[in-house]
Amino acid sequence: MTELQKITEHNLATSPFLNLPGEVRNRIYELTLGGNIWKIDTEARAINLIPKADRNDHRDLLLVCRQIYGESRVLPWSLGSFKCVADDYFDCRAKFRRWVAKFPPEFRRAITSIILVNHDVGDAPLEDEHLKVWTTRSNLSLQDFPGLKRLQVNAWLPVSYRSAEDLRKVVMMKPGERIAGNVCVTCVQFKYT
Repeated sequence: MTELQKITEHNLATSPFLNLPGEVRNRIYELTLGGNIWKIDTEARAINLIPKADRNDHRDLLLVCRQIYGESRVLPWSLGSFKCVADDYFDCRAKFRRWVAKFPPEFRRAITSIILVNHDVGDAPLEDEHLKVWTTRSNLSLQDFPGLKRLQVNAWLPVSYRSAEDLRKVVMMKPGERIAGNVCVTCVQFKYT
């Protein structure tokens, strides 16, 4: 038996946490690793936006032992949201592409929630095709995120759009609408530029 196997056997025999039922461990993982909003910054890093006092950023838990890492390594990705904020469409696209390229496909597949901010709709309708162009141009199609369940779009409108009727004409996606399979648009917000 190798030294690594001996350590693993010892951990399994002596760790109260590892002896808990899997369902209980999974619930603990959800409570300690979930609920964070990660902002992708100008250096294409993910920064936790939740105030420190309210954070569930306990990723050090993943470093405790190999079994815990194996059971929970993708949970920060699947239980959090990733927010791309930029001054313009091209900056946001490049930033998102650089950030996602840093990680193995396993983590990209685990992402369940993406928030796009400063997606300036201009005079074009914000509809499924618009989103497909955004993700395709960044070499990331929604198919690259098979776990994606929630897409929030915060759109900035030109000053010329004033009435609710104008907004209805511009926004073809509605909250609750499903696009690209099981992806649900949970929120479409507007601010005037």
